[in-house]
Amino acid sequence: MNYKNIKIESISKNYSDLSGHTLKVFENISFNIETGKVTTLLAQPKKGKTSLLKVVANIDKPKNISNGKRIFIPKKSSSFPWLNVRQNILFNLNKTDKNILKDVIKFVELSGYEDHFPNNNSVGFRFRISLARAIINNPELIIIDESISNLPIQRKFDLYSLIRKVACEKGIPILFATSSISEAIRISDIVLFFNHFTANQIIKKPILIDEESRVDNSALFNIQDYFTDEEIQIFNN
Repeated sequence: MNYKNIKIESISKNYSDLSGHTLKVFENISFNIETGKVTTLLAQPKKGKTSLLKVVANIDKPKNISNGKRIFIPKKSSSFPWLNVRQNILFNLNKTDKNILKDVIKFVELSGYEDHFPNNNSVGFRFRISLARAIINNPELIIIDESISNLPIQRKFDLYSLIRKVACEKGIPILFATSSISEAIRISDIVLFFNHFTANQIIKKPILIDEESRVDNSALFNIQDYFTDEEIQIFNN
């Protein structure tokens, strides 16, 4: 597939509560997702990030915004404990070349585990399976919803590198979501900072940081280089 930039244009989401009142989650949101890059939605918890991602993924859609294949990796990465790694990756896929499967397994660093049955308590391992399943389906976009937020920091760093490698080497655009400013800086090429979704306030911030500093816990990058004091205060409240 020849990957291309993806335009998200004027998407909105409303919910109706039990009393019949309409609640706006977000309204007329527009942004671009660049090919070969990791674009991150950064917002506080419970501000509608997951709802927005599901609309972009065509899972929850007020309207059909894409005919291309978009794969959504939820907060709890999925795997079937009764299937081995190979079977999990190939799940719901009619046919694939054995060499392609081998390359994808190697890419996500699961070589040697092909016949292993995943433990559902292993968050990082299951995420690698989900990512491999996404890659082998050759989507136009991979969407990741805070799937690695609860991992120890070093394991997070390993997966930051892997996610970035998918975007850079495979060329598949990545849309990532987080509530952590430091995580957004470490993983992103572009951060879309949302203060209030309903007010359509989007601040686009390119992230220019060397690759070593992204995954070096001792690298004390200056958050103020990327976000204003006012923006940082929003996340500290």
